[in-house]
Amino acid sequence: MPGTIEPFLRELGADVRLLRLYAGDRVPSSVEDLDAIVSMGGTMNVYEDRRYPFLAGETDLLRQAIRTGLPVLGVCLGAQLIARSSGARVKRNRVQEIGWSEVRLTEAARADPVFGGLPPIMQVFQFHGDTFDLPEGATLLAVGSNCRNQAFRIANAYAIQFHCEVTRAILHDWFPLPRAAAAHVKELPRYERRLQRCTRILCRGLVALAQARKTGRAPPGVTAFRERGVVADLPGSWGDRDRSEP
Repeated sequence: MPGTIEPFLRELGADVRLLRLYAGDRVPSSVEDLDAIVSMGGTMNVYEDRRYPFLAGETDLLRQAIRTGLPVLGVCLGAQLIARSSGARVKRNRVQEIGWSEVRLTEAARADPVFGGLPPIMQVFQFHGDTFDLPEGATLLAVGSNCRNQAFRIANAYAIQFHCEVTRAILHDWFPLPRAAAAHVKELPRYERRLQRCTRILCRGLVALAQARKTGRAPPGVTAFRERGVVADLPGSWGDRDRSEP
């Protein structure tokens, strides 16, 4: 579920094509006709290719994107797929991270063209059991206390383990039991505006990178850009699979 990412991209003039790979949509064979990719989370693990064959195709597409400098934003599973496509190991984290938690930007993030606009400390939502090693040549952008590697950049690909795109509807979908959902939803109003601001910054950065790649120069702004894009929405129908990792 792209959450607030999709409407924010559309506000920026992006022409978003939503692919539900878990439902049978095909992974594009090439990045040639794409200006950017957003790869979202899912209940599956990156190493479950046999059960979810589209993961191999998604990994190949992201590998192409990174090699050619196509802008990419990967969230949760999408971040782990970026790591995997870059040759890094994806493994079980020492603990499952579920719920609201704090992440901190690294010193390198302050000089980053996208992450430099984010606050140094962010309260975000976590829902994962795996983590990733930092790929060779990547820059670590954010860290956490229960899972160190929270975000990195490699080429024009940004990988974030956490969720800032969550909405009330998403939390209710992830936690179908009313009591479980209520425990997380009640905290959302405290962080919602800041989460939306962070998501807007990431979306503006993605579109700006796409425009810069096309023109060969840094753009003066992003609100007037018209981009073609793909949001690869990986979570399946929650009714027919494990909900452990959205």
